[in-house]
Amino acid sequence: MKDLNKLRTEDRAVHDWYRFVLSFPPHLVREYLDRFDVQRSHTVLDPFCGTGTTTVECKKLGIDGVGIEPNPMAYFASSVKVDWTVNHRELLDYA
Repeated sequence: MKDLNKLRTEDRAVHDWYRFVLSFPPHLVREYLDRFDVQRSHTVLDPFCGTGTTTVECKKLGIDGVGIEPNPMAYFASSVKVDWTVNHRELLDYA
């Protein structure tokens, strides 16, 4: 029970590149989405999304998620975490 608020190894790739003091672990989001039977036809609003844990987990599950965040750094982090449109060819050109 004490590890409920700890980041799991499988979540580190997406959620551990920028740690936000007020964040919570992704598995907790998944647990609540499951507990409240949130489906792909639903939309989840996170009015204080921080670094985007909820919106990322929704995206991974195919659920529409909308995040609102006034903190510029947290907004930047959450925006980057949910933008999966990386052009791999362009990355190779810059490598």
